[in-house]
Amino acid sequence: MESNLSGIQNPMLELTESLTNLTVYPNPATDYVTFEYRLPEYLENTQLSVINAMGKVIHTANLTGYEGQYLWDTRLIKNGIYFYVLKDDNGEIILSGKLAIAK
Repeated sequence: MESNLSGIQNPMLELTESLTNLTVYPNPATDYVTFEYRLPEYLENTQLSVINAMGKVIHTANLTGYEGQYLWDTRLIKNGIYFYVLKDDNGEIILSGKLAIAK
């Protein structure tokens, strides 16, 4: 009997998602965006990427420590909708979301 495993998610990734907290404010942003994060202790390296509507990565940052804040200067960023992605050290997406820049 064949089994369909395509709908089953990696249990470790599911646990990581449930233990990860990322707050992004203000949204919409004008001059700066704060990414406030709390990560599981077993995550050693995480990378935050901001992607424009065309799919181009316009900003990346390595988040250090299990808890903290990262401030992104958006004064030179054009108005629009952007997406942020938080990846673990294996390149797996942990969290993602939408961010607006409006000046």
